Amino acid sequence: QFPAMIEDWKAKFNKGSEPIAGRSRPFLYVQLAPYTEGVGEPGDISTALLRESQMVPINTMESVAMATAVDYGDPKSPMGNIHPRYKAPVGYRLSLGARALAYNDKTVLYKNPVATNFSKETSSVSVTFSEPIVVRTPNFPCPFPQSCVWMAVNGVNATVHQLSPTVVSVSADSAPQDITYLFGDWPQPFLYSVASGLPVLPFRQTL
Repeated sequence: QFPAMIEDWKAKFNKGSEPIAGRSRPFLYVQLAPYTEGVGEPGDISTALLRESQMVPINTMESVAMATAVDYGDPKSPMGNIHPRYKAPVGYRLSLGARALAYNDKTVLYKNPVATNFSKETSSVSVTFSEPIVVRTPNFPCPFPQSCVWMAVNGVNATVHQLSPTVVSVSADSAPQDITYLFGDWPQPFLYSVASGLPVLPFRQTL
């Protein structure tokens, strides 16, 4: 539905994909920041599912860029945590997509790293990424312990060890059945691109 909405909006507001002075007409949008009601909703993945649907256009459409806000939650926002105050870093990420797509700037790195392969072991999972990544401390401490999620195996937050520039190993207390990253109301990103500094996008995978 989201790709169809984008095509509809482009057709109605921007003459579709018709270029201007030889440049494409990009569509830029922001992936939802962390959000939860009250003091947290353990097990609620409704916001995570919406973030997942927001990633469809960048994999299926041309001239589309997404700036994720998944690492800029604001639990103390006076307008409620659904309205985080961290606009500048997200605006900067949007500008990268605009420079690359609207102005054809080939030097700009605007795409986030993504998980590309999963290898299940007896008590761990190896995850391979599309580019070298680095393990970092999350931007902010977890404000809602019952709702914070990072890398989870079988629904339980797990320990992560970096094996190589593009591979991490994720521990499991039992035989791994599935793995998720940032798949919940209040994500705690800690994997970032070495080259661009952009965060790895959320994912889930059945093993």
